[in-house]
Amino acid sequence: MLQRQSTLRLSIRNVAGAAVALAVLAGAWRSHYLATMQGNPTAALQSVGLGVLCLWTASRLQLGFCLVVGLALRLLVPVEVLYYPGSVIAVLGLSGFCGFCLLVYRAVTTGNRELFRVILPALIFLALSVMLADLLKLAIQRTTHRYDLEIYAMDNATWNGFGPFFGRLIVPHPWAANVEEIVYAALPGVMILVFAFYTYRRRNFAIDLLGLYLTMAISGFLLYFVAPACGPIYAFGSSFPFSLPPVRTAKLANDILQHAPNAMPSLHFANALILYLNSKPWRSLHIFTLAFMILTAVATLGSGEHYVTDLVVAVPFAVALQLLFSSYRFAAALPTLLVSIWFLAITKAGVGDTPHWMLWTLTLGSLACPVLLYRRSGLASVHPPSR
Repeated sequence: MLQRQSTLRLSIRNVAGAAVALAVLAGAWRSHYLATMQGNPTAALQSVGLGVLCLWTASRLQLGFCLVVGLALRLLVPVEVLYYPGSVIAVLGLSGFCGFCLLVYRAVTTGNRELFRVILPALIFLALSVMLADLLKLAIQRTTHRYDLEIYAMDNATWNGFGPFFGRLIVPHPWAANVEEIVYAALPGVMILVFAFYTYRRRNFAIDLLGLYLTMAISGFLLYFVAPACGPIYAFGSSFPFSLPPVRTAKLANDILQHAPNAMPSLHFANALILYLNSKPWRSLHIFTLAFMILTAVATLGSGEHYVTDLVVAVPFAVALQLLFSSYRFAAALPTLLVSIWFLAITKAGVGDTPHWMLWTLTLGSLACPVLLYRRSGLASVHPPSR
């Protein structure tokens, strides 16, 4: 009798778990999230990261099941535009989302609280991408000025020709442009990957990595309202990267206000730096995030999405937030001050009016002081705690 009741409960839990997982999958289908994943590499690679997070403890059979279902969804979900190499990344992204659905099923059927603790951040990552997209739309609507000329003048004063150099390397080669697109789109997935290491490989968190991610995203997007800029590919159109105009005669493209002001600071590079700083406990991951950070810098400049100044300001911005989430909060004062001075110089000084000595001082301070503070604080020597 007791065995029959236990079997009945198990059957009910299995049915309930399957129903919830299928409801999640159906909701993603009806909301066109699955179709979006096939036309948007950022969404697909974020879903790949979710798959890593959700399938970390799955069996080989479960991994294979998710890949098969992901391939089936790729064939079933209608889509008109695919990015390069769209089919492979789309299948992996859809399989990653199936991993999330499988995690939901396992959590409901087993009642395991640890699994629910993985589902919550997975949902946060999904919601964050939607929220940030809405913030960008709001920034387009609410900002009526672009500071691209001011930042472009700063680039020419200190980094003349450095940013367009990478653009001239990438643009003539389709394969390089494809790699640049994938690297630029991969950031959300790599962020979740590093979070997965913290989730499964550390008993005690040295830092609240999810809180750091959220704070960086929200504060960085709010800064887009302070000094809205779009990047040279939007500011000067087809002039990038081969025929950018001189600073004194440069004029912004007529349609620049229709583009999202998400250049200053470069959140792509700031997040890549944060990933590198927080992956030190694992040597292989640390090497991977270093390579990813370097490729991100090349991709942001070569694509024309950012100026070099955007990346320079991203360094003290990232380190300030890293220190704020550590036990060395007082050390965040100097990098925060550097970021503030940069924004004052961009918004208050005229085009090309910022003294060269001030730009070089800010640049050297931005690149050197945060590194020295970070090393001195001891955060760079963090090792994984014993299990």
